[in-house]
Amino acid sequence: ISNNKLEAEGIAKIDLAFASNTSLEELGISDNGLGSDGVANMRNMLTNNTTLKKILLQYNNIGDAGALTLANYLQGNETLENVVLLEKYLRLQVCRGLMSGGQNTNLNIIFFPEDFHDAKIKAALDEWEAAKNNGQELISVPREVFEYQDAAAVKAFLKAALVEGLSANKAVKMLMVGRARAGKTSLTNSLVNDVSGLTKDDDDRATVSVEIRPWVVKDVTISIWDFAGQEEYYMTHTFFLSRRCVVVLIVDLSAYKDFDVDVYYWVKAIQAHIPGVQFFLVGTHIDNMGSEEISRIQKEIIVSFYESERRVISALEKQLEVAEESGTDMSHVREQKDRRPQILHNNVFPVSSKEMTGVPELRKLLVNHATAKEVAIRLPNSYVKLLNNIHNWGQKHPTEPILARSDIRKVIGSLGDSFQSDDDLDAALELLHLVGQILWYRENAALMDRVFASPRWVVDITKALVRHDMFRSEHGNPGIIHKLTKPDFIRAKEWSKMKDDFYKNATFDLRFLALLDTWKDVDELHRRKLVSLLKQFELIIEVPRKKKSDNVKCLVPIYLKRSFHPEFENKRFSLRKSIVSLIGGRASVQLDKHRVIWRYDMQEYFPEGIFFRLLVRCYTLGKIRFVSDQMLYANVGPDIKVVVKEDRTSSNISIACSHKTDLQLAWPAFVLYALEMENLLRTAYQGVQCGIMCVASDSRLRERELCNHEQHYDMVPPLPYMHVIFGHISAVQVGIMLRFDNIDEQLTRMSENKSGNSETYQSEFDLMAKEAFHLLERLLKNICVSNQIQVVNGRDYDAYLEAAKPEIEDKSYLGLVDVRKNYLNFEKKNELLDAEFIQSVLEVGRTLLPDLPQIETSKMAGIANYEPSAQLREERTKVNMDAAAATKLIE
Repeated sequence: ISNNKLEAEGIAKIDLAFASNTSLEELGISDNGLGSDGVANMRNMLTNNTTLKKILLQYNNIGDAGALTLANYLQGNETLENVVLLEKYLRLQVCRGLMSGGQNTNLNIIFFPEDFHDAKIKAALDEWEAAKNNGQELISVPREVFEYQDAAAVKAFLKAALVEGLSANKAVKMLMVGRARAGKTSLTNSLVNDVSGLTKDDDDRATVSVEIRPWVVKDVTISIWDFAGQEEYYMTHTFFLSRRCVVVLIVDLSAYKDFDVDVYYWVKAIQAHIPGVQFFLVGTHIDNMGSEEISRIQKEIIVSFYESERRVISALEKQLEVAEESGTDMSHVREQKDRRPQILHNNVFPVSSKEMTGVPELRKLLVNHATAKEVAIRLPNSYVKLLNNIHNWGQKHPTEPILARSDIRKVIGSLGDSFQSDDDLDAALELLHLVGQILWYRENAALMDRVFASPRWVVDITKALVRHDMFRSEHGNPGIIHKLTKPDFIRAKEWSKMKDDFYKNATFDLRFLALLDTWKDVDELHRRKLVSLLKQFELIIEVPRKKKSDNVKCLVPIYLKRSFHPEFENKRFSLRKSIVSLIGGRASVQLDKHRVIWRYDMQEYFPEGIFFRLLVRCYTLGKIRFVSDQMLYANVGPDIKVVVKEDRTSSNISIACSHKTDLQLAWPAFVLYALEMENLLRTAYQGVQCGIMCVASDSRLRERELCNHEQHYDMVPPLPYMHVIFGHISAVQVGIMLRFDNIDEQLTRMSENKSGNSETYQSEFDLMAKEAFHLLERLLKNICVSNQIQVVNGRDYDAYLEAAKPEIEDKSYLGLVDVRKNYLNFEKKNELLDAEFIQSVLEVGRTLLPDLPQIETSKMAGIANYEPSAQLREERTKVNMDAAAATKLIE
């Protein structure tokens, strides 16, 4: 009887029915609005009943109070075997109570989904039990540790906290966001200096990307991140957002005209990355406004906010109703409904940075909020000392604060005694990264050996390359690129071509970076590391080289935007030639008859830069024919066309794939691109509402008919839909499997066609071989993650192989060892990898993969025409069971 409206009163009546029921073994009461009061009314079924073995309780918002009541009732229960919860924000002390289970040794508390994995809870319980025996107080674990790190990190944190104690110092991140010239920098100056801090209203003083200002108040260090308001930077802002921060949204009240543009756009932008964000709303420039006008705008903004939120919640509830009819899992929609943005203090705070009106009061509010336990983070003393040592080292190397991971122990000296194992040290470094104090990407093979000691310096590196005035200033003056001086090591003709390529094709030679501010002080080795960092941020794409001797070139997708190049607006190009990148280009691609098209519809909020990030992820999946700021056209294998297209007017991204004769041949390629889109939404845009519309290959069903469909969200397959198609096979496995097939096809074509430059072919073999080897490493890592295997002694191929050995057949293991040995031999001799090596990688890799289900063409047609509400309305009627009906059913 899940998905009904029992609430606390209804569950009380059902509980009475359990006094006479002696046979029921499983009860599903999820999504009934029970709350903590409802759990309190479940005494009979939890304490006196002797037949119930399983209770489904998810989506009831029972909270800490309800969980504690539940834990108390379970102390005397001897028959329950499973209690399923979805309570993602319970305090760990509450989880401890739930996990103890009283005298019942068979009871399992299942936290679904696996944000709270049993291994993490048990790791915390072990440490708490030891602390309790020693008479120590239980210590809460920051959610960054519990949600994003493994069980070993939970133990490491608690051990360090219990032995070393927690630091009284607190580090807090404060984000200043809003439109350009709203007064963010002026307000930052006024808050930090406690005096008027107006900036000049001219182009040269406009904030570039992000400015970071320290603000020390008593024992709290607040880092104010002043985000530039120009549209060009919206994409880069997302890399520096974090959940544990104070968000201040600045609105220029004197220029206020439209709620959606001036306020709600920014609320949705932050909500997209930090679901459930709580923020201060501050109105600036009030010195020339009357009190009545200020009050009117304040009221209009607050009323408009709640009206907009009601509309969004209503749309989400409608989607949940559709999902209920189809029986599909829409937990991501439910989470978006439950985690809505909130205006702190339910008010717009009016201030004037010129006259300091309202600034002292705002200052006090911000400091009080920043020091609250939900925002400020307390770290073990050893973690704080580690951070201080790294920061001190960075200050001694201000032009290049990049520290080799292997040198960390030299830097921290005697402090190393607090981190006896590398795993403990890695756990500390990863937490410092998660809270934004350092940058360390342990899962990125190209970056795992480097620690970036200064996030501020990384911001400087980023904004030296991505800035609004790279080609021209806002007032039309020459941009940064025109002020660069030709270096001696580049010939005049080559220098002219380098600048031309950057301006017209958005591509740059790596040597170009050595001329930019901040970059010029970095050595060549670390410049390559920083290029890898920008790739991690999905800001650039490394363009494949035709020859190994060619200079490395990178594409900056954001510079494909027409706003950077107004003279190219509406220019058309022929697709007969192979075009790598195209500024302002418009082109149409004729898809073949057998096609599949999915449209990802983001009507409520279309994130700035999402297409460019998708472009980075998809660039190497096929042979690029054409790419612009709105479209990617590629060939994947023979006769397969793929088009990824952004339509900002309709707020959607479409992925289309076609084949001349058989849709099934195009399907694996389509899956690869769709998985990239869905993974991007899942990992980077959790707060974005996205529906998927499917367009069939049948000529009678046109896209425009679907666009005009009255109920836009009636055609919404569950997201991610790929999991429905492939069942237990993970997205990582599917992606690697299909990429193996793609490499195999490329290898076959190259073997059949021997014409062309042999050196070019050899270079392509080398690139393919390295990619295949990297995919094999990812596959081994996936085996470790899927089987919850703790990886020690590094995060590379050898470490993953040894850790995964128990899960791999002997024959496969020997093959993996041989592949590694051959790879090292090629590297040692400085030789290019060959086709034979590629075949050996593909052969051993496929032994680790499950069989891919065959998708029949008829099933594909069904997927393309998927319309759950239309199909299921006739078969199902919605059940709204009241308490009386539910009681009767139980009896």
